[in-house]
Amino acid sequence: MALELKASVCEGCNLFQFVDTTGLYNASTNPTGYGGFNGVLDPFDFDTYTLSVWYPGSDITSTPNYTYNLLTLPNPAPDAEDHYTWDITAAMMGVSVIKSGVWNFTATGVKDGLTYIVDVQCIFTNDIKEKLDNKLLDYDPTCECKSGCEDPLELFVMLTTVECGGICDPDKAQAIISQLYQRVPNCCS
Repeated sequence: MALELKASVCEGCNLFQFVDTTGLYNASTNPTGYGGFNGVLDPFDFDTYTLSVWYPGSDITSTPNYTYNLLTLPNPAPDAEDHYTWDITAAMMGVSVIKSGVWNFTATGVKDGLTYIVDVQCIFTNDIKEKLDNKLLDYDPTCECKSGCEDPLELFVMLTTVECGGICDPDKAQAIISQLYQRVPNCCS
């Protein structure tokens, strides 16, 4: 079998973690993992290994919004499962905040002219959740919302539906998050 890159992305506090979950070669449990049989010993054996990032609303067929060289020192050490984790901060990407929405990632490793690719798509919600949480702190359920104001509980349900996987279509999830950004500033307080 040939090497097959595997990865995940986890949202953090104004950062995300890119996790190479390829793991080590094992004939019975991970025949596509890193090791001599598959031609790449670990992520740092690649000639080049880059992470391309497209922000919410970006065209993934165009140039990425951000590219990171995963071979930049210091290299992360493997965890107990032989997974490698890189922290990518908002500052590294040149932005002040990691906006909520559908993010797309492509990790590309090249070794001896062979290219290995893994794509990951994630929905980040921390930024809009923080904005909505601030509105909910002041919410008084005994007072009716004034005309033209948004009910924060309705917006909370929309956000929770996206966070809990109730929206499987990334375009719909992005549309809901975009709508939340528009509506949260008009919440009742």
